[in-house]
Amino acid sequence: FQLTKSGLKELEDLVVKLTVDPYTVPSIIGKGGETIRNMTNGKSAFVEVDKNSGEVRYGATTLEGRDEIGKEVQGLVENNCIIRFPADPATCKSQFRELTRSSIKSALNGMVWFDLDEEKSCYILRGTKENTEKAKIAMETFIENNQIGTVPITEEDREALFHGGKTSKVAQFSDEMNVQLHVDRTKHVVIVRGKQESVSMAVKTIQRYLNGGDGHSVAKLLVSEQVVGMIIGRGGKTRQELEKKHEGVSINISKTHVVTIRGPEQSVANCRVEIGKMVASARVTQTVQISDDQKLALEKKEYIKKIGQQTQVNLNADGDKVIIRGTFYDVRDAVSLLHEMLTGEYKTSVELDASQFSRVRNTCRDPSHFERMQTETGAKVELDMAAGCVTIDGKRSNVKKAKDQVFGFLDFILPGEINRLKITRPLFLSVGQASSLAEISAASGGATVYLDRDLSLIVIRSTDKDKVQQATDLVNVKIKEAERLAYVLELDASDSWILPVIIGKNGNQVSSLRAKHPSCKIDVSKDTRTITVVGDSEDAVQKVREAILEAVEKARSENAFVMVPESSVPQFVGKGGAHVKEMSASLGVDIQRVRKGQYNFKISGEASKVLAAKKAVDDWLVKREKAMEVLTLKLEREKDIAVILGEKGTVARSLQEDYKCK
Repeated sequence: FQLTKSGLKELEDLVVKLTVDPYTVPSIIGKGGETIRNMTNGKSAFVEVDKNSGEVRYGATTLEGRDEIGKEVQGLVENNCIIRFPADPATCKSQFRELTRSSIKSALNGMVWFDLDEEKSCYILRGTKENTEKAKIAMETFIENNQIGTVPITEEDREALFHGGKTSKVAQFSDEMNVQLHVDRTKHVVIVRGKQESVSMAVKTIQRYLNGGDGHSVAKLLVSEQVVGMIIGRGGKTRQELEKKHEGVSINISKTHVVTIRGPEQSVANCRVEIGKMVASARVTQTVQISDDQKLALEKKEYIKKIGQQTQVNLNADGDKVIIRGTFYDVRDAVSLLHEMLTGEYKTSVELDASQFSRVRNTCRDPSHFERMQTETGAKVELDMAAGCVTIDGKRSNVKKAKDQVFGFLDFILPGEINRLKITRPLFLSVGQASSLAEISAASGGATVYLDRDLSLIVIRSTDKDKVQQATDLVNVKIKEAERLAYVLELDASDSWILPVIIGKNGNQVSSLRAKHPSCKIDVSKDTRTITVVGDSEDAVQKVREAILEAVEKARSENAFVMVPESSVPQFVGKGGAHVKEMSASLGVDIQRVRKGQYNFKISGEASKVLAAKKAVDDWLVKREKAMEVLTLKLEREKDIAVILGEKGTVARSLQEDYKCK
């Protein structure tokens, strides 16, 4: 036993264990195990390394051999000393990327091996103790001078920052705050690099410039190419005059036609109101290309007529295109409607001020908000980074539902900064007129006020809650005034037949009504089953209202509907329509079969005769029902059925003929 114990002790003395940093392990092993092979080649020795734990075991058959191999291992460990020092988890990846691009990389490569441990958020240096200490100082100096901050931006923001080359805002901010700036276009952010104090100041300054704050304001409008030309003016004259008139203001126009006004709050508000009035009154022309099949569909389904009824534009199908003329906002809405009718896809957007979009964007880093809306409505909801708005597209009915949810979401994110007021369609032409809303915008101090046709809303938006409230009060006054000069009659689906009667053959009835009341605008919509009247005085509207209600009551008294069971229709109509014709002639009315609705026959004529005819038809149906009484006999034996039917049904037919029954 003593001999064995002594032998084990000798073996233990020949093997040494030590633990090294896992990042030292590759240097001990060598490429493909080359370093270990070189140490042990031709020797009665071994070196084993656990890559995960960093445990190293080496030994030999003699103490001299052990010490010799130990010196080589220790030499490798000393020449591959590991230093770890902490890094900021939020910026370490970006800092390390900058480090590998900088001139310090070559100097470090000559001294040490270096890497980043993202999981543990620390930098790793490997080399001799002296070199790693020097490299650590160099890296800490680099990191101190290369702190990183980011500012989310839109495409328009990027254009505004870099416009002007050497005189651009990017160049100005870089020089003034001693930082380096560049854009990551895939992530839509400006990356700011420099000392921490400078970075913090630069981030705050850029955010203020892009989104407003501390007395600085930013306003954005999405317009068309033609309107952009109007705002710029010949040789840039109009834009220059606006910037001169509104002190401290700069106007930037992006490639995607986003007009951005930046400067002191009140100057921006005044400038935005002036541009808003220009946009509201701007008459534009837009062309939409169409195929031959799409042109046929437009003509067959009267799409152009329907769009013209919903928006005050002039549409003309000319060859392979549709030309749309009107004011900017009407043309924009008409193009969306036309696109939906041609493709089945409807697209709209909810525009936001710059600071509002920034807050919404930060919230939407969690994608579940828009994903939930898409799941519940079937419409696609996403942020448009170029235009700085929320876009919604899909089937129009789904888009409306999603848009309503987007507004609800914005109410939560931007409390008090957006308000919505419901209005009826007849008020679109008065309250919802773009020029009228531009006046309210001016009176409120610059709040954005516009008509949303999708949801029949007046939308009011501003980062200043007082301006939102002021504009809301002004719109409410406008609505109350307009409601006195408007009347809407909405018919139930079962009464939709009244509309053609009101319109008359070739529109003669409604034309006559319009001729008698020229001061009122009278519209009849089959799609919404409404008759709307807008006039310039309460008396005029009241007279048309009375005339319409009288016409509706007259239509109801001169028309009646009856339901004839399908089993009785052949007898009621008669052979070649003989019975219906005979009844119509004898009663002095017109009886027609209708294909839609719950009733299948319509009686038209003088009120008294229609009433008498309906009674006559009801009496006929009662008599018919009595004549069609059913007797049910229960047979005890199944074979009796064959007896009643007879051979090839002869007995049953004989019974039907003898007793005039079925």
